[in-house]
Amino acid sequence: MNRKIMIMIVGGLLMAGGTAHAHCGVCGVGDDDAKAMKKDKKMAKHMDKWHHKLGLSEDQAAKMDAAKKIKMDKIAAADKEYMDTLKSILNEEQMSKYMKMKGDHHGSMKGDDMPHGSMKGSGSMKDSK
Repeated sequence: MNRKIMIMIVGGLLMAGGTAHAHCGVCGVGDDDAKAMKKDKKMAKHMDKWHHKLGLSEDQAAKMDAAKKIKMDKIAAADKEYMDTLKSILNEEQMSKYMKMKGDHHGSMKGDDMPHGSMKGSGSMKDSK
């Protein structure tokens, strides 16, 4: 029962930080709130699988989730800083082209052969069953 409570707490924390995630398409940056919440739930489920497969105690799971959130927050901050820098370098037309190219690039990363854009094919969870 305590594990379920911990999972709900961690899930809530992950949902609270919905837009403070990396740019890979798995985590929700740039998505509307509904998509971000869906991705947060997916991330919580993913983390729960890690907890189970690693045999973590509740304390370890909570610490691992906190470390993951710190990592994701740092990535989001770095992404924001990068975008702010680009906005100061590129003109409006170039920025528009950049955003389109970036969207096309991320769209191509969601296939099974690209682990960063999709958890499929990462080899981390599905191969360790």
